[in-house]
Amino acid sequence: MADETPSGAEAYNQTQAQLDAIEQEIKATQPLTTEQQDLAALKPQYEAKYFLLGIDELAQKYAKIRQTRGDGNCYYRSFLYSLSEKLLEDTSERSRVLKYVKES
Repeated sequence: MADETPSGAEAYNQTQAQLDAIEQEIKATQPLTTEQQDLAALKPQYEAKYFLLGIDELAQKYAKIRQTRGDGNCYYRSFLYSLSEKLLEDTSERSRVLKYVKES
C-alpha cells in the first residue's frame, strides 16, 4: 500500500492553489466597495438582536454606509473613501488638509 500523503512541497503547492482559487472567487463575486447604501441594508445580514440595535444606533448619526470587501486592505480602503468623500464635500476641510500636506 503506497503512502498517498503529499510531500511538504506538494502539500504547500496544493494549499496555495486552493487559496488562490478562493481569492479569485471572492474577487469575482465581491466588489472592492459598494455604492452608498442606507444603513437598513445591513439588517438582513444580521439576526442577533444586539447587532440590530447597533445598526439602529448608527442610523441616528449616519445616513449612509459603503461596504468594502474584507481582504486585509479594507480598513485603508474605507478610510481613504471616507476621507475623499469628506474632502469633496467640505471645502474648508479640503483647504486644511492641503495646507497640512504642503507643509509636510
